[in-house]
Amino acid sequence: MPGHRASCCEYGFSAEQAEESRAITDFFMTSCIFFMFYNVK
Repeated sequence: MPGHRASCCEYGFSAEQAEESRAITDFFMTSCIFFMFYNVK
């Protein structure tokens, strides 16, 4: 599902704008990368 992955990445980048959500951003970005790698494999 390319759309689902795009939404995940977009949410991570959006959260990055909020410094308070830095940790949350890292978590979502890590999850996004993990799912992308998992789907490719």
